[in-house]
Amino acid sequence: MRKIVIDSKIPYIKGVLEPYFEVVYLDGNAISPSEALGASALIVRTRTVCNKSLLEGSSVECIATATIGYDHIDIEYCKEAGIDVYTSAGCNASGVVQYVIAAIYASKRSPDTTTVGIIGCGNVGGLLSKTLRKLGFKVLCSDAPRRDNGNFNEHIDIDELVSKSDIITFHTPLIKDGCYKTYHLASGSLFSRAKEGVMIINSSRGEVVDTLALIDAIKSKKVCCSAIDVWEEEPNINTELLGMVDIATAHIAGYTRKGKERGTEIAVQHIASKFNIDELKQWKIGSMQLDLIDLEVSESGSVADKNSKWREITDLMPQFFDIKAQTSYLKSHKMEFEEIRGNYLYRKEYF
Repeated sequence: MRKIVIDSKIPYIKGVLEPYFEVVYLDGNAISPSEALGASALIVRTRTVCNKSLLEGSSVECIATATIGYDHIDIEYCKEAGIDVYTSAGCNASGVVQYVIAAIYASKRSPDTTTVGIIGCGNVGGLLSKTLRKLGFKVLCSDAPRRDNGNFNEHIDIDELVSKSDIITFHTPLIKDGCYKTYHLASGSLFSRAKEGVMIINSSRGEVVDTLALIDAIKSKKVCCSAIDVWEEEPNINTELLGMVDIATAHIAGYTRKGKERGTEIAVQHIASKFNIDELKQWKIGSMQLDLIDLEVSESGSVADKNSKWREITDLMPQFFDIKAQTSYLKSHKMEFEEIRGNYLYRKEYF
């Protein structure tokens, strides 16, 4: 029987693949070359670095990550080694959108007077753009690859976005080199070009924001409000920055129950397709979800309708996501980042 190694923190997956594989569950950081050696597949999260050191000489045919990001996987090495890589792209988009809206609400910004600049407009950034417009915000978008492909109507130059936005929120993958490099995209230079008193939100990857540059920008009051969910050097986060930001969470922006279900479902479906397991190719968890608030407000709808929807969402927000309470908890338990993230009680999506 084929062997599959699965990160033990991936929810809702235990018992699903046992009829088809010898299944080994391990902490993500504990998946070692010796475990990979006899495995046909890995199902991982961001805590497992999948590179030559882990995979060389192994029998791994594919890696499915139950996350949208894939910077923990050496894609080039996997191509060379003939290892297929599958992501769960888009699985947590609505959860991250709800996180960003909670952060904006906590900052007391009003939709009528606020321009939000979104850098990176894939599954998450694209959904965020549509949602914010329906709630009455002015939205600017900048996505360099899409702009270079000729989409000039929707995507402006990043310098223009930075200079015009009251809030800048990052939704890019982490790319460490090349023409679309995002490593330290939020640098001292970017902050210097921003409006005085700008709000910065990062729920993409920690290394997209230069920690020291953000600290300086907060000290100088160039950045007057900040919401940080992802951090450089996780879980050993910079405690000076932790103490300075207004919203601080433990890499849980996308941690909704539905988002985690989607991530697991997509990963299992990828494995089923790879190994031709017909019974699991459309596998769903099928949990009960509460009724969602209808957000069907036209982007060209009336200001009154948009304001009404904003109030409806924000009035209910504390019942589903008390972002200030979670900030207070992380700040008072700063050495427990990994435990907070690993034991997080998944939120319910409500709109």
